[in-house]
Amino acid sequence: SLDYQAGMESTMMLTSGALSGSNVCLHATGTYGSMLAMSYEKFMADVDLCGAIKKLLQPVEFSEDTFAIELIKEMGAKGNYLMQSHTHKRCRTEFYIPDLNIRTNHTKWMDMDQREMIDRAGKLVKQQLEQYQKPDIDPSIEKDLVTFITRQKTET
Repeated sequence: SLDYQAGMESTMMLTSGALSGSNVCLHATGTYGSMLAMSYEKFMADVDLCGAIKKLLQPVEFSEDTFAIELIKEMGAKGNYLMQSHTHKRCRTEFYIPDLNIRTNHTKWMDMDQREMIDRAGKLVKQQLEQYQKPDIDPSIEKDLVTFITRQKTET
């Protein structure tokens, strides 16, 4: 199931791959039990995790603009930086905003219909499948693919 251990294993596997410089993780998302099973809900959770890891590994930009040196000089230590346009421009891009993780307080979380990540992931899977549009494929290529798949099914 989509539990703490599954999340921990995905975190270790995906983070180690990203830290080693890999940019493709085949068969890494959505799997359980050393790739013996797959879950669409876990796939969505792992995609969210990949986004967080990608953001984590982005270099921090060190510049007068990103550090708001002029604003700090102007506002001082007691200034209200949350109301400044500099903060407003960056507050939605400097942090990773996940699709599945809840970013609210405990009271609001308790009032939610879908408190469990697996439930929210299931809803996201349904949305993705409903929005899917089959890409245009050359008919000869599609015929070859169907032939290949049919042959593979009969041989196994």
